[in-house]
Amino acid sequence: MQALKAAGIPFDVSLETESAEKPKLLKTGAAHVIPGLHTYLVPAVNAERPIAFEFSAAEQKTYNDYGGANVNTTVIQVWDANGKKLLDTSVGSAMKRRRAVVHIDPKAHPSPWHIFQGGSTKFRFMGTKELLLSTSPKGLLSAKSEKE
Repeated sequence: MQALKAAGIPFDVSLETESAEKPKLLKTGAAHVIPGLHTYLVPAVNAERPIAFEFSAAEQKTYNDYGGANVNTTVIQVWDANGKKLLDTSVGSAMKRRRAVVHIDPKAHPSPWHIFQGGSTKFRFMGTKELLLSTSPKGLLSAKSEKE
């Protein structure tokens, strides 16, 4: 948490006292929903090559009082473990930018990678077979070392 504070990265203060949750194992190829405002990812095994992440706004059919569809816009920000911002953009089903892609080289940008989303986001990844996902950074690295 100190590294996040020092880098000025936003995070949920409840994470400081939160116990470590069991990370979820994600497989490549499928679309995954980001579960909260703050999500943390690490490769399940050491990644040797860059990993591509494709983010898109999750489809949500909601309508306003006038019968028109509400615009679903999502802010997405990604940081590496050193606090370097790798992505800062918005995507949306009613915007010109429906998807955003970021390529992360694990050698240059160490994990855990911190994802902030303001909205409802789904993502796919390529370049590694599995990732560990958690809404708390606690337990991710120990779970990774157990997997190896």
